[in-house]
Amino acid sequence: IDLLGKTVADSTIQIHQRELSGWSQRIVEYYVRKENTLGYLMTENDTELKRMGLEVTLEEAVLAFRDRIMAAGRDHQLDLQYMQNAQKLYKGLIAPFEGGEIKLPKRMVIIPDGILGYVPFDALLTGNPDDNFNYSFFPYLMREYQISYAYSGSLWKKMLKAPEYQRPSEQYLAIAPVFKESEQYAYLQFSEEEVDYISKRLDSGRNLLFQEASKSSFLNILGNRLFRILHFSTHAEMNDEVPMDSHIVMSDNEQDHKLSLADLYAMRLNADMVVLAACETAG
Repeated sequence: IDLLGKTVADSTIQIHQRELSGWSQRIVEYYVRKENTLGYLMTENDTELKRMGLEVTLEEAVLAFRDRIMAAGRDHQLDLQYMQNAQKLYKGLIAPFEGGEIKLPKRMVIIPDGILGYVPFDALLTGNPDDNFNYSFFPYLMREYQISYAYSGSLWKKMLKAPEYQRPSEQYLAIAPVFKESEQYAYLQFSEEEVDYISKRLDSGRNLLFQEASKSSFLNILGNRLFRILHFSTHAEMNDEVPMDSHIVMSDNEQDHKLSLADLYAMRLNADMVVLAACETAG
């Protein structure tokens, strides 16, 4: 079929629809073009194409949203701008489907394109908050929908056919270098409390704190034990030019202390959930 200038093979759509059979999830895939952005909703039986309705260019909208969300909580004026941008992106990227012929499902897989890969859709706002100062009660999109991500239809299909799951024997592994005495990274004064909070609420697990939260310790432990939850409370750095060099920062008492995306691709984590409590991990 021709998506207003972008051709997608009927066979590709049929393959994805067969994979959706029996699942409650649906695919929302975006196509970014110079003149506009298209959204494509796919269920096991139907497809629907929508032209996204953004008031400004997509790049302007996304960059403004990212800038404001990273500054959230520091300045009330910036907070108001985040709320405005989060609603603009919701109205432009999600709302067009909500009034369509196919009902938008509560569980969806979003396949972004281009700069949309930097958007944490969960943080979009479906309306004005009742309390502009309490982020806990904001009307985030994640309150309405259960969202997961894939970065191509082929990758999504491959994820469905992942190797057989091995049930982890322990509940969690929490990693917090804290950086209290680091000369290179800012001190994360609340990360130790964060890990302590987790350990008091989960039955079995392991905490890696301070210098013990090193890359070598992490790799060694995961080579021998399985955990349901991996929780990182640390720094992270995104590399737009060389994405595989993007990394999570482990304890810097070792020269090789950066857990890169390339490292993670080589691992079999087998976790039900990975929590990244660090900067630059949403995009």
